[in-house]
Amino acid sequence: SLQKNLQFKSVSIVKLANTASWSAFALLLSYIGLGVWSLIIAYILGLCTAAVTLWLIKPWGVAYRIDRRIASELLRYGVFPMGTTLLAFLVWNVDKLAVGAVLGSSALLGAYYIAFNYGTMIPSMFTNITSTVMFPTFSRIQGDLEGLRRKYLRALRYISYVSLPAGAGLAVVSES
Repeated sequence: SLQKNLQFKSVSIVKLANTASWSAFALLLSYIGLGVWSLIIAYILGLCTAAVTLWLIKPWGVAYRIDRRIASELLRYGVFPMGTTLLAFLVWNVDKLAVGAVLGSSALLGAYYIAFNYGTMIPSMFTNITSTVMFPTFSRIQGDLEGLRRKYLRALRYISYVSLPAGAGLAVVSES
């Protein structure tokens, strides 16, 4: 709802609470000796902190009644995004599975993971920012097909202004 209504300040506060609390919990739990479990527990506690922060910003109530018609409609719709997300997860993580299986060392896999993240950090941030703004904006004007087409092409043009020169620059300076 916050993202849909373009309330990005509130979205940022929730994300900051998640990241800050995750970091603090991870450091604390690691310090007291929980090892790798400190990351898992900190992740869960970070999500809990984000949920509480979200509720403080925009309180919501819980309905204890399930409308079967709406639930069925949501499930029918949700199958495709869930399948797409699962497929994307597999595509984005199969390389890590292969590297881990071949190298067999968690240190080498960690180095690969960090290098991969550094290599994709800027494009990922750019994609996340643009899709976060574009989806709610486009959904607001979905009834105006000509306006939607115009705004989509404008957004694509601006994205191209950034991504094409960046890609060309990387291709020029790359070693291979």
